[in-house]
Amino acid sequence: MRDTLVLDWPAAYLAGPTVAGGKGWNLARLSRYGFPVPPGGVLTAEAYARFMADPELAERKQRLANLTAQSATEPGALEQLDEMRAAILRTPLPAEVVQAVEEFLGEHGLSETPLAVRSSATAEDSAEASFAGIHSSSLGRVGPEAVLQAVRACYASLWTPRAVSYRRRLGLDDDAVLCAVVLCRMVGANGDPAQEPVAAGVAFSCDPRTGRRDVVTIGAVPGLGEALVSGRVSPEEIVVETAWQPAVLERRRGDAPHDVLTDEQALKLAHLVRRVEWALGDGQDPQDVEWAFDGQRFWLLQARPVTRLPRYTFPGAEKLPLVWSNANLKDALPGVLTPMAWYMSFMFLRHNLFAPHRAAGYPIPPGLEVCRRFAGRAYFDFTSLFWAFYDGFGITAAEFNRAMGGHQPELPVDEPDPMKGKGARLRQQRRGRLLRALLKLDKSLPRDIEAIMATARAYRGVDLTRETVAQLHQRLLELLAASSEFGPRSMLANTAAAVWHDLLETLVKKVAPAEAPALASDLVAGSGQLVSAEHGYRLLDLAAAAAADPAARALVETGPLDPAGWRQLPPDSPFRRELERFLHDFGHRAVYEVEIAHPRWFEDPTFVLEQVRFIMQSGIPAGFRDAGAQRRQQALRAIGRRARLLLPLIRWAARRASRAAALREG
Repeated sequence: MRDTLVLDWPAAYLAGPTVAGGKGWNLARLSRYGFPVPPGGVLTAEAYARFMADPELAERKQRLANLTAQSATEPGALEQLDEMRAAILRTPLPAEVVQAVEEFLGEHGLSETPLAVRSSATAEDSAEASFAGIHSSSLGRVGPEAVLQAVRACYASLWTPRAVSYRRRLGLDDDAVLCAVVLCRMVGANGDPAQEPVAAGVAFSCDPRTGRRDVVTIGAVPGLGEALVSGRVSPEEIVVETAWQPAVLERRRGDAPHDVLTDEQALKLAHLVRRVEWALGDGQDPQDVEWAFDGQRFWLLQARPVTRLPRYTFPGAEKLPLVWSNANLKDALPGVLTPMAWYMSFMFLRHNLFAPHRAAGYPIPPGLEVCRRFAGRAYFDFTSLFWAFYDGFGITAAEFNRAMGGHQPELPVDEPDPMKGKGARLRQQRRGRLLRALLKLDKSLPRDIEAIMATARAYRGVDLTRETVAQLHQRLLELLAASSEFGPRSMLANTAAAVWHDLLETLVKKVAPAEAPALASDLVAGSGQLVSAEHGYRLLDLAAAAAADPAARALVETGPLDPAGWRQLPPDSPFRRELERFLHDFGHRAVYEVEIAHPRWFEDPTFVLEQVRFIMQSGIPAGFRDAGAQRRQQALRAIGRRARLLLPLIRWAARRASRAAALREG
């Protein structure tokens, strides 16, 4: 019977929040995921239900069922609630509950250990209802008798005027909110639960006042955190930025005469809290965490979603409706990504998405939630993104909507033409600064691309499974440093490709309005610079080499394919040499390559070999490399016949667009 009434952390995880309550289940989840949670467990909600089945308590509960949020604070209701709590405190717990608690404490070595006894109602600590500060907790309880007394105090706390009013405002029936109880060892200095901890407090994986998402906001006090939670003392407030390179941004001294946490300790705690957000909030739902520090280690005492977080966006954008859209993001991040792939994509977007605006001097609020996942798929904060281009560069709602895929509503703005009237001059200046930054890319970015490619290739022969955690961490820091410099420049290249292609299409429209999109595409075809096109041509080269090499043909046409079989071909095999060259140039790529779980082609070239087989079966087209160049020449002749004077300018724009597209894909 004990097993169903008091659960250790693994059992509480399996039981879920309807049995272990919100607080108990969240702690059980953290324990399961390897976070530092004090030893303990949960007295289940079933124990509360059995206790409240006592005839006197059941009758009193029935009489209180008609209370409303307003009437719960009236004199008659206050008296009834006082009597209810008194009845709970004097009513003995069921014998099986007493026995279950005593046996659990004994078996886990907690009978003579100071414990925290904390309410864990079945509806609390959720995204819909936090119940923060509503229910009771007792600290430092030693022995079964003191623990059981504290359990009844937790039960009684569900019947304060504040608790009843809160339930009524949320539309929760009394029977829908049952009280499980967390029982866990106190955290004390040097690991001694009889002492107070060195420090304790709360931490938010955001700024709860503004909604900023790239910081952890820590409140810390010496000793027990109860003084902070109750408001008796002012905490030291520490704000830690958790971007590529974490750093303490700000400190505000509380009542303590000295720093409660060092910078190093604050960074360690911030990292732990950010991990909690990823574990419980999918990396996008900020968490409110209670913690304690024993001088050596941080312990987690509670975690719940932050509720009622303010909307955080650009000044001016807050008046627009909030629209989430997968826009053109669905092409770059298709399907449902694994957590690691999503984390890397998320951090890349947060760090780099507004690189063009920064280059132009447009201020970006730090820590915007630029994207989030719905049902596992990525969506942009379309409203904030639109506002940055509208207010920053004067891009109209229609232009932006078209550039992002055209499937979103055009957002209503006060100035339909942002290049006229208020702010137009500033926007024109930003356009000029951005254009100057884009013009510089042609010279500097190719070197940057080659350097980052050399770094990637250097990792191909490294067996990371043999490295220590310290070595892996150092490699990660080196890669982060390289990517933090290269990332913004790659985003500028993406912008350059869009800007130059838009200019090209605009010029062509002056000559052939109806054919402009098709002609503009033809003008950049066959340049030999686009990676996506070039690796397609190289696949055709591979197929031609395999067709002329009997051993390679047998390898490719025999199923199932052996991804390492090509290495058995002679060193002078034309197909082997061509495949080695292909993998050197394109082996870092993959199908849906943003997904880190997908093997790169140099790791497993099965996809490449499958494509070669398909091409051989379908037939290798003659003169395939000349087709793009022929389309380009035909487009130039068509334009030359209609507007010879514009042709040099169109040629220049086409070269710019081709070069920019090549750098974007580089």
